[in-house]
Amino acid sequence: MSFNNVLWNIAPKTDFVGLETLEISAYIACIMFSIGWKGLLFLMSNLDIEPGKNALSAAVIKDQLRIKEAEKQTEMNSKEARRLRRQLNIPTADNEYGSLDTNGRGDALLQYLVTTSLYIMNRGREPTFCNSVRSEVIDLTLCTVGMEGWVGSWRVSNEPSLSDHRYIQFEWKERCSETRAFRNPRKTDWAFFRENLRNKLQSFKPSFGTTDELDHWAFELGEIVNISFQRSCPWTIPKGTWGTPWWNWELEDLRRETGRTFNRDKNTRNIVDWRILREAQRLYKNRINVVWLEAIRLPTGEYTTSEEECLKLLLEANFPGFRLSHEMENESSGRNRQPRAAWDLAAKAPGIDGIYSAFLQEGLEGLVGPLVKLFRASVALAHVPEIWKTAKVVFIPKLGKSSHATVKDYRPISLNSFVFKTLKRLVDRFIQDDILTVLPLHPNQHAYRTRFSTETALHSAVWRIEE
Repeated sequence: MSFNNVLWNIAPKTDFVGLETLEISAYIACIMFSIGWKGLLFLMSNLDIEPGKNALSAAVIKDQLRIKEAEKQTEMNSKEARRLRRQLNIPTADNEYGSLDTNGRGDALLQYLVTTSLYIMNRGREPTFCNSVRSEVIDLTLCTVGMEGWVGSWRVSNEPSLSDHRYIQFEWKERCSETRAFRNPRKTDWAFFRENLRNKLQSFKPSFGTTDELDHWAFELGEIVNISFQRSCPWTIPKGTWGTPWWNWELEDLRRETGRTFNRDKNTRNIVDWRILREAQRLYKNRINVVWLEAIRLPTGEYTTSEEECLKLLLEANFPGFRLSHEMENESSGRNRQPRAAWDLAAKAPGIDGIYSAFLQEGLEGLVGPLVKLFRASVALAHVPEIWKTAKVVFIPKLGKSSHATVKDYRPISLNSFVFKTLKRLVDRFIQDDILTVLPLHPNQHAYRTRFSTETALHSAVWRIEE
């Protein structure tokens, strides 16, 4: 144990202490680091405090344990150093691609690693770096001591890496479910949801004097509904792994061809096979860039280089004159997001407010009053709250396309708020049942009428021309 470790065990860095306390801790650390626990007994004697037999026995046992731990750590460091030297620096008859020599940097790295709390996960002598000149083990996988039991099946992958450095694969035994957990609305406790919603709505007392207040209370109602849902729906951990939607057979063929050329070059070490491998890697890499969403072809013939540029190009093609709102993007980034979660209770995914149609159906008894107030204020102020009229747009590839490299190969899907859809349907019902019964539309109007469309308008125009 180093002097710093002894000092920080006495006065932890996480706790604030004064200068006097730190000096006393440093003096005690010097005694323990140089002599051990017996030094504290000598200090007590100088302070006219006579330690008893039990104190002397405890100090001897503590010092013996400290010496054993130090010897054990030294032995482990020596074994690790020998293993690393064999693995990295000593070529054998069955290790054709082992490191051929030892230099100063390698020795310095080795000496550093054996003095730290890092554990080397490399296993075997499979080279991690291959080019036309040589193949060696130069890539190290390190982890903190104590974590090595969580990492297993370390190996150098045969998957083409499109680089001179090969892929390193290992398995993480402790499953990190929190990074992929989501809430599945089908598992919602609806009785508990209605109870939470009813309690939350007791503090919902809106006042609508301006459009800003209407925006605020509309957002607050969405927050109340979503919080009630989160409290009544447990986290779900998906089983298995999600597929890769942009992978296709062309990429699979290029991947296999690159793997075959890599194995051929590895066995022959021929400069011609090396050049063939580099060409296969180049074609494979370029084709991946074309298929990936970030690579959409521009009118100039070039490809986009970032996700932001790709999305901007898609929005300009489908929504001319659009306005990018970063604030709304941040608000909707983490609300009820589900990876490929299919839900039969709602026919469509929610809008930017995260409210499913089932939330309105199940919580209708408590939501009727607040929704009526919001709808009346929206009509009276002739204003639709921002959270309602902002749509979430998702671009999906069109079916039947051989490739998806241009903006015309995608079609946008706008996901609107179900609350706003409810308001639109109520207004439409009022116009249809009350207004149009008194003031019907003109017979020649084909818009906003059932069983009428642009086709009927064209048919009527052609019929008049032909007459």
